[in-house]
Amino acid sequence: MEPSPFARRVLERLPDVVEGFVFVHWPHEGKVFDEALGAMPLPAMVAPDRVIACALDIEHYVGRIPHLVESRIIPDRRFSPPGSIRVYQRASIPLLKDIHHETARIDAGEVGGFRCAFWDLLEDETERLSARDAARSQYHSGVWLARSGMVVYGMSSAPRREDLGLLKWKALVAGATATAPRMIRGTLEAMLRWAGGG
Repeated sequence: MEPSPFARRVLERLPDVVEGFVFVHWPHEGKVFDEALGAMPLPAMVAPDRVIACALDIEHYVGRIPHLVESRIIPDRRFSPPGSIRVYQRASIPLLKDIHHETARIDAGEVGGFRCAFWDLLEDETERLSARDAARSQYHSGVWLARSGMVVYGMSSAPRREDLGLLKWKALVAGATATAPRMIRGTLEAMLRWAGGG
C-alpha cells in the first residue's frame, strides 16, 4: 500500500545516516504544531521486521510505549488484520487532559528501502468519542520506518482546542517545541527496548 502523505513528508526529510538521536521538525499548512521525526541507530540485533511487528502489536502497547493508558484493536470489516487495523488509543499527557482518537494503522511493506507502518486519524469515529474525560484529536498521523542501521518515528498530532480548554491549550502551545524532542526520543527508546526483547 502507498504511504500516507505524512509518511512521504517524513521520508523526504530523513538523514542519510544517524550516529545518535536526530530530531527534525517542519511547519505544514493547516497544522497547529510542527510535524516532526526522530531517528536513531537500529542495533544490528534488531530486525526491521521486528520493529514493524511491534508497531502493529497494538494491544501490547500499554506499559511499553510512554503515556499510553489504553490501546486496542476495534473489529471492523473494512480492515484486514494484521496488515490493516482500526485502533483506539488514549494517552495521558502530563499536566493536560487525556487525549484519545481512533486511527487506521497500515503495514505498507517496504517503502524507499524501509519497512513501513503508518497511521491516520479516522475522523468520523474520533468525532463520536466522548470529550468529557479525554480530548479528541483534531488530527493524528504517524509512521514507523526501519531499515538496517536506522529506526524512525514520525508524528503529526494535535488535540481539539475546544476539548482541551483555553488554559491547557495555551500551556500546550507554549511547551510543544520544547517537549516534542523528548517525547519522540522516549518513544523511540521504548520501541527499541521492546523490539530488542526488553
